[in-house]
Amino acid sequence: MSLNQNKLVFLFGFLIYFELLAMKQIITYKTIKLIRDDEIKTIEFIADDKNLKEIEHYINSMTLIAEYTESERPDFIILNKLNSEFALTKDLFNYTREIIFHQLKSFGVKKLLLVVKEIYYEKIYREIESIEPFMKGFKTAEDAYIWINENRHLIA
Repeated sequence: MSLNQNKLVFLFGFLIYFELLAMKQIITYKTIKLIRDDEIKTIEFIADDKNLKEIEHYINSMTLIAEYTESERPDFIILNKLNSEFALTKDLFNYTREIIFHQLKSFGVKKLLLVVKEIYYEKIYREIESIEPFMKGFKTAEDAYIWINENRHLIA
């Protein structure tokens, strides 16, 4: 490749990089970290052991997600739990389902996508997904974004 071709390839890659950055914004909202993608109307919550350490932290984080969702009105929320070992109890899931899911749906969220480690997906979340159609589980955030891109126009 000539020097000019190399420069063009570099420039093209640079432009694509900035276009992707423009589509996704990293936001800290109070105590939670979010990635907002305005193009596909998605908010990704990056959970870790600081914000999902105990039940109190979980409830606080989910309440903040609902609060942020009320003002931003995304179609999809990705709850990325790859960096968290926190597991829902049955009672906590029921609370989330009855209170938080109800709020998210009333704010226009079409689907809550959970990204969890494979072991948790196989043990717990596959079953939850069959019980609660509002949720869908994934093993990677990339798979969740691909699913949104392929299905966002199909979900009313």
